[in-house]
Amino acid sequence: MRSVNANRLSRKKRGVSPIIATILLVAITVVLAAVLYILVTGLIGGGSKTANTIGLGPVQAGSCKDGGGVTWDTYTFAVASTSGTITTSQFGMGIQDANKNTITTGTLATGTGSCIVLPSAATTLTGKGWVAALENTGAGTVADSWPSASGAWANGGITVTSSTELVIVVSHGSTMTGDQLSAFALGSNGGITFSGGAF
Repeated sequence: MRSVNANRLSRKKRGVSPIIATILLVAITVVLAAVLYILVTGLIGGGSKTANTIGLGPVQAGSCKDGGGVTWDTYTFAVASTSGTITTSQFGMGIQDANKNTITTGTLATGTGSCIVLPSAATTLTGKGWVAALENTGAGTVADSWPSASGAWANGGITVTSSTELVIVVSHGSTMTGDQLSAFALGSNGGITFSGGAF
């Protein structure tokens, strides 16, 4: 009688079969590997998803006259800060109106008279057409200009710092109230944004 009960007890104490144990171990290993992969790629790739920011100060409205006596309106944004090193080869610029419509640009050329940078003589800025320059603050010199004939910054690679400012040149009498300056990444440079930039 004891031997029969002992056999029954030994059958009840048997563990999981080797096949099921192997399947469970493989499944656990796959799950752990997937979790580890997600964590590692999230840590490595997370930095590239963070936008580089150019902080802009409040807009300063003004005007200037070219060598032919034509008046142009100017809107100057001082660069207050940047997150890391940002150059003009990394981003492009745009302006959107209050309805999120993109305002098209003109063509840039070096200005004369009291205007540092102007649309070229071959281009007429109609409506809110605009051009832009990255200037050295207080020095009255253009470091870079947007857009060039290639659709990018004319020089490219100029570092944006707190000693530079963005000057937007528009047709005289254009109403810019409610418009917003925006930035976009060129190539594979990650996100570029403006903090500020409201007209």
